[in-house]
Amino acid sequence: MGAGKLRAGRRKWLDWLLWWKLDPEELRRQAEGYATLKMTESARGRGFLLAALSGVLNAVAGAWVAIVAVSIGWPGIGVGEGNVLIDCILLAEGMAFVLLGCLLYRGAAWAAIGLMGLSTFDRVFGAAVSNGHFYPLPGRHIELLVSVHMLIWCVCMYVFYVAFRVERERGRAA
Repeated sequence: MGAGKLRAGRRKWLDWLLWWKLDPEELRRQAEGYATLKMTESARGRGFLLAALSGVLNAVAGAWVAIVAVSIGWPGIGVGEGNVLIDCILLAEGMAFVLLGCLLYRGAAWAAIGLMGLSTFDRVFGAAVSNGHFYPLPGRHIELLVSVHMLIWCVCMYVFYVAFRVERERGRAA
């Protein structure tokens, strides 16, 4: 295996981390195969799947905390401590992720921008809520928690940004 091929393989593997750097050939391939690529192959399909997954996870997290944690009397979680508001925010985020994901799949480039903003809010909100301010975590491993939120954010930004760029590329070609 040549050194150039190895470097290209490493570059492709790190694409999700360097989400703002896109391969022009991949953009062209995505724009040309817009209607023929499978959902898991197309940028809009991946954007929809990630948005739907994020939406479902947010809704489940909101419902879980609202129903299960309160019913078992988890210390620090109860009505009147701001947690009902957090659950409502999580449910609203979940619905917004799914709605914007559907709009992205239908070709709305602005929905990708909305998903990037919502994903950023979700990561910041998730880190703030789960670092012990509202929900106590054993050991309060804030460094690990912030790192995980940042990695998830990078993946989301990459997927949604590629979908945005593909939609823009299609707009230019039309």
